[in-house]
Amino acid sequence: MIHPSLDLLGGKVVQLRGGDPNQCRVALDDVFGVAERMHRCGELAVIDLDAALGRGDNLALIEALCARFDCRVGGGIRDHGRADALLRAGARKLIIGTRADPEFLRCYPRDRLIVALDARGGKVVDHGWTRATGVDVLERARSLEPYCSEFLYTLVDREGSLRGIDLPAVRALVEATTNRVVAAGGIATREEVATLRAMGASCQLGMAIYTGAFELADAVLDGLDFKKHDGLIPVVVQDEAREVVMHAFADREAVSRTLTRGEGWYFSRSRQALWHKGATSGHTQRVVAVRADCDGDTLLYRVAQEGKACHEPSRHGCFGPQRFDVEHLMATLRSRAADASADPASYSARLMREPGLCEQKILEEAEELCEATSRREVIWEAADVVFFTLAKLAREGIAWQEVLRELDGRQGRRRPPSGSDPDATKARAALTTLPAAEPALPTRVTALLTEARAGGDAALRAMSERFDGVAPAKLVIAKAELAAAYAALPTEDREALCRAHANIARVAHAQRAALSAFEIEVEPGLHIGQALLPVRRVACYVPAGRHPLPSTVLMTVTPARIAGCEEVLVFSPPQRGVAGQSADGAPHPLIL
Repeated sequence: MIHPSLDLLGGKVVQLRGGDPNQCRVALDDVFGVAERMHRCGELAVIDLDAALGRGDNLALIEALCARFDCRVGGGIRDHGRADALLRAGARKLIIGTRADPEFLRCYPRDRLIVALDARGGKVVDHGWTRATGVDVLERARSLEPYCSEFLYTLVDREGSLRGIDLPAVRALVEATTNRVVAAGGIATREEVATLRAMGASCQLGMAIYTGAFELADAVLDGLDFKKHDGLIPVVVQDEAREVVMHAFADREAVSRTLTRGEGWYFSRSRQALWHKGATSGHTQRVVAVRADCDGDTLLYRVAQEGKACHEPSRHGCFGPQRFDVEHLMATLRSRAADASADPASYSARLMREPGLCEQKILEEAEELCEATSRREVIWEAADVVFFTLAKLAREGIAWQEVLRELDGRQGRRRPPSGSDPDATKARAALTTLPAAEPALPTRVTALLTEARAGGDAALRAMSERFDGVAPAKLVIAKAELAAAYAALPTEDREALCRAHANIARVAHAQRAALSAFEIEVEPGLHIGQALLPVRRVACYVPAGRHPLPSTVLMTVTPARIAGCEEVLVFSPPQRGVAGQSADGAPHPLIL
């Protein structure tokens, strides 16, 4: 198996000699173009050199790459926050170097982890290849074998040199471990790739393919077995939803064109000729990935299919849909939102256009699902919840695959170690680790505060327009306006608010009564106790995106008043496209 390497430095794909940022042999700006070409030949190995060297990171770029391609990601993964962020972004596996110790690794599923064995002279180096550990490579591999599924063995001295990889060193590691071994560093010829493949090792290729030492597609073709079917190889074709849409055969030339051009090419046995899919029908295939099975005698093409995949009228091809097509349903819902001529009475059109309807249905159906008891009822109500959830996703322009990627990321994220583990206390403490704050955030906040203090109301209005798209005529609502809004409420709304307020106040009074000040003498002359004092000023933020949330006002202001806070301030953003919205950007009357 071959993994093309995308080393990222300063937002570019680079190739360094010996890992030295001052010896950059290749620097390419078109990161996604490079990734698309390389991904057809193998799962990408994305390495964040900036993070590895401790001089920033390329996290946003990596997240975007993981959203489009199969990626294993490494470089600077030294805390749980970054590891979790990469898994949630869609990284299939994490490559861990400096933090590769049992305490850190056991917090993640073994099959999602690759341990980086970066070596000089047979000894491990870490911290972006800048620190010698003095630990023998084979010793480190044996100690960490139970905690990962692969080792990435990089011969740092040869990295970027094209002077050949140390085959005996790789062979020694392959024989010392049952884990998969991926070799990197100095690989210069297809023959070396073939030798590594024969000894049971995979390759991570960088400099050789970027400098044209050999073609990546040729290295992939060398690993395929065309002999079993008289020069042909069977190809199973999936669409982007992983549905099988067709089966065909390809010879070496067809596979070569597919890999290099990114188009579906096959061999027609009836015509005994190459066949370019869609050349005459227009039903083309953009090939996203070509993957071989473990024997190299069958291929899987993952394609973006334009139109039909075969002679059948259905877009699903000869085999039909293998499961309920979520994306097709979401596409139908999205079309209802975009089609101005859609029947206004159409329920799906109403879901897409009528503010609050979809959210209301999600809440209703979720409650009914919770109350369902029989098997049939649970299935029925669950289907309703899923349908309305999909409608909301479609309206917000969120693909179902993004939700699946989030779930997959959660599956691979940290898990508490067993309570019998001697390191359990430290590991549990690590579970509270959060991703580090954005480095520029304090600076940005300070700048906003300075701007507000210097510019006063005019600056605040400018910020409101910048962030919320509304420049409010006034920033403070007068008490008379609050009273007027209350008086104008429909009787039903006013009674509901008053009833909710009374209930919340009753609970808050009971909570306060349950707390008491005390003082005790723990030793002669030593008194310890507690005093209950309300904070002087409370700021209550009331969300108001698509719908007013007067309940938030009640749940925050009422306890603050009962606690005895002197100042209670309520902040709420302007709403967009909601009935009752004030033209001057004031909050909704229910919130007032």
